Amino acid sequence: MITDLYKHLLERNLFLTGDIDQQLCVAITKEITRINISDLEAEKYITSIGGTYTPKPINLFIESYGGEVYPTLGLFDVIRSSKAPVHTIALGSAMSCGLILLVAGKERYCTEHSTILVHSIFSGSMGKIEDMAENMIENERTQKMLDDIVTSSTIINQDKLNSVRKKKQDWYLTAEEAIKYKVVNGIWK
Repeated sequence: MITDLYKHLLERNLFLTGDIDQQLCVAITKEITRINISDLEAEKYITSIGGTYTPKPINLFIESYGGEVYPTLGLFDVIRSSKAPVHTIALGSAMSCGLILLVAGKERYCTEHSTILVHSIFSGSMGKIEDMAENMIENERTQKMLDDIVTSSTIINQDKLNSVRKKKQDWYLTAEEAIKYKVVNGIWK
């Protein structure tokens, strides 16, 4: 028990690599939850002997071209609600859903040669026209949620997002541009 607690208090580096899907998001959620539970146990013990406990940050290293929106939003909420602060670090790429998880961090960094990608959600639909219309309504709702996350976490405004969308293009940001738009706080060293 004490060994497991000690292990979780020390091991605070998590790695999110590859396609972001439900399985990967659940695995990261389990680790963040496990660390937070260990922190609560440590806090109880340390306060019982008259001390104070401040949880150390969790470092979430991200290297991803993106993935599924719904699992990403769930993990975004887990990161934001973690009692232990989660610091996010882009390693090479934080694209699409990777960007959403990057901006979830209490502190955010990228490596010097990282690339960040902003674009619209990608979706396809089949079926009757009513089904496709229903899918479009949901896509617009989801896109608004993602836009709200980006505009409230950075200094990228809705006009800029709309401009990118109107041109039907991907917007790639260098590390310097990511700092300029406050996507990240600085370069990870």
